[in-house]
Amino acid sequence: MNDLEYKILNSQSKKIYINKNLYLYIGKTKKTWYIKTNNTSKAIGEYPSMSLDLATKISLGKILPKTLKELIIEFLNYKKPFISLNTYKRYNVLHNKIKLTSPLYYSYILDITPLDLIQYYKSLNHYEYIKRIHTLLKLAYNYAILNSYIEINPCHNIPISMILPKPKTIHMKYSIDKEFIDRLLSFISRRRDKLKVAYTLLLLLALRVNTLSQLKLSMFDFKRNLLVIPAEIMKTNIDHILPINEYISNLVKEYVSKHNITEYLFPAQTNPYKHIHPNIFLVMLRKDGFSKDETTVHGFRSMLSTICNDNEIDPVAIEWYLAHYNSSSVARAYNHSQGLSRKRKVLDFWFDYLFKDLSHPI
Repeated sequence: MNDLEYKILNSQSKKIYINKNLYLYIGKTKKTWYIKTNNTSKAIGEYPSMSLDLATKISLGKILPKTLKELIIEFLNYKKPFISLNTYKRYNVLHNKIKLTSPLYYSYILDITPLDLIQYYKSLNHYEYIKRIHTLLKLAYNYAILNSYIEINPCHNIPISMILPKPKTIHMKYSIDKEFIDRLLSFISRRRDKLKVAYTLLLLLALRVNTLSQLKLSMFDFKRNLLVIPAEIMKTNIDHILPINEYISNLVKEYVSKHNITEYLFPAQTNPYKHIHPNIFLVMLRKDGFSKDETTVHGFRSMLSTICNDNEIDPVAIEWYLAHYNSSSVARAYNHSQGLSRKRKVLDFWFDYLFKDLSHPI
């Protein structure tokens, strides 16, 4: 039994003073820390979830209580140099969602309980938002613990799947029907230069649309026939190197010279210093009659994977081509080549399948 526990058991008063600014109030059901400022008292947490040490530091001004708003902003500023731009943007979207939907946003983190978070999650009533916001808050609270703003992470052991059941996974729509692929190739061939090149790269290189929209001319190594995509625009936050063939190389070179491209390969219509909006690619598909039950832009990746696997192409090479790398940093460290020769076999097969086997004009 420590000194404080002894005082709690033997105190004749409901208030146990630790110093002139800090006391513990002994209630019927809980014990609450209070700090005194200018003859007013303010609750800062409950004992024993807030220790004597932390309560003392707060009372002496060694630690300033943080609101959830302040914690998230500080955490995001800390993380920004270590994460990709896309991840940082996703975190900011979640931050804004919390700001708009949570009554806890301006509350002190010391006052927020697991029950408060559970009630907030229930109010969202959207599994994906709950899951992503919970992940962000868990990371932010871990940061708070490291900086001694708090001692216990209230996000731990909250069962998200019990708050709202995980919805059934809906896979991206795609088709491997040859008639459909022929329609798709015809659609691409009718586009104007920028969209024609963009859709061709989406299809042949199986890029995610957010990555494609941010491609820069400097990422193309035409001497070695490579596309070197930096980690900051990859979903996996890992550098991704893809082989390109003579057709892709000539297509890009011709497009670049014709339109005087200097930075973004696909600049925005109104601002050459910004990239094209990724949503345009789905919009154009829908305008041309491709329904949501037929395909999505992301479905191009599934189409490549399915057809290549059906034709017994190296499955590991297919996964690497799609940037599905081993999550182990150690395994990646021993794979500096990123399997380029194996990826090139995927590209060769896929190119021949689309433009030769289907007898579609190049």
